[in-house]
Amino acid sequence: LEVEVGSDAKLARPSLIAFFRDRDHTRGNLLVSVLVLALPSILTTTFSFGVFQLVELSFLGRLGEHALAAAGSSDQVLRQGLMLFVMGMTVASQMMISRLVGSGQVEGAEHVAGQSFVLGAGLALVAALTGGLFPEALVRLIASDPEVISLATVYVRIVFLSFFVMISGQIFSTVLNGAGDATTPMLTSVIVTPVSIFSQWALTFGHAGLPAIGIAGIPAGAAIGGACGAAVSLYMLFSGRCRVHLRARHVVPDLPTLGRILTTSLMPAAHMLARSLMVMFFMIMAGRLGGKVQAAYTVGLRLEMLAIMLAFPIANACATLVGQNLGAGEPGRAEASVWRIGWYNMVFTLAVSVVFFLFHDRLV
Repeated sequence: LEVEVGSDAKLARPSLIAFFRDRDHTRGNLLVSVLVLALPSILTTTFSFGVFQLVELSFLGRLGEHALAAAGSSDQVLRQGLMLFVMGMTVASQMMISRLVGSGQVEGAEHVAGQSFVLGAGLALVAALTGGLFPEALVRLIASDPEVISLATVYVRIVFLSFFVMISGQIFSTVLNGAGDATTPMLTSVIVTPVSIFSQWALTFGHAGLPAIGIAGIPAGAAIGGACGAAVSLYMLFSGRCRVHLRARHVVPDLPTLGRILTTSLMPAAHMLARSLMVMFFMIMAGRLGGKVQAAYTVGLRLEMLAIMLAFPIANACATLVGQNLGAGEPGRAEASVWRIGWYNMVFTLAVSVVFFLFHDRLV
C-alpha cells in the first residue's frame, strides 16, 4: 500500500492478520490462497473441535460408561439428524456468498448471510420444540439401557433447547469463509472454546462455586460457550468489523432467498446423509448390545471425527476458491483449485490415517 506524504513515498505493509483476512482470492498465487483459507480453519477446528471434543470426552469418561453412551448416542444420532440440515444449509450459503463476493455483489452476499441466520433460527425453533417436549421419546429410539435412557433424556433436552447458540458459530464461520475470511472465526474460537471447557468442568463436577449437576453440565457448559460465541459473532457482523456487514434489513425473512438456500442445500445434505445413516445404524445396533458397547463405539467415533473435521477446512477452502473464481469469471482458476486441494487433502488424510493406525491404543 503506497502512501504519498508530501514528496516522500512510504511503503506501509499490512499486518499478517489483515493479509489473511482481506486477501483477494481471485488472483495471485493459488497456493497462497489455499494456505490463507485453510490454515486458520484448520487451527479453528483443531482448537474448537479437536481439543474441545477430547476434553469433553474425558469429562464424560470420568462420569462413567453410561454417560459416555448417553452423550454419544444423543449426539451421533439425534443431533446429527438436525446437523444434516445445518451442514447442507451452511454449504449452500458458502457457495452462494462466495460466488456473489467474487462477482462484486457484496450487498447480495450480505443478504444471503442474514437469511442464513434466519433459517438457522427457524431450524433451532423446531429443535427446541421437539427436544424440549419429547426428549425421552427420542432417546428411546436409539437406546435400551434404562440408565442410558435416563441420562440421555437430560442431555437431549438441554442440547435441543440450546441448538441456536450451538449452530450460530458454524453459520458465522461459513459466512466469513464464503467471503474469503477464515481468520476472524479462528480468533473468535480462541475466546469461545476456553469458556465452554471451563463451564463444562465447573458445572459437571461442582467447581468455582457452582453446583455439580453431572451429565447436564456437559451440554449446559457448551451452551454457555456457544452463547458467548453467538454474542461475539453477531457483534462482529453487525458492527461492520468483518468482510460481511449485516444490517437489520438482511435478517427480515425473505422467502425467495430462503427458498434458494433451501433448494441449494438439498444436494449437500443428501451427500452427507449416507455416512450419517451408517453411523446412526451402528450406534443403534451398539445400543442393543448394551451401554458398554455403545460407550466404546462413542469413543471410537469421536476420535474418527477428529480426522474428518480436520479435513473439512481444506475442503472449505476449495469451496470458497471455486465460488469466488466462478463469480469473477475465472473458471480455469476454479478448476485448478479443485485439483490442487484434492491432492492436498488426500495427502493430509493419509498422514492422519497412519498416525491413528500406529497410536490407536494410546488415543483411546
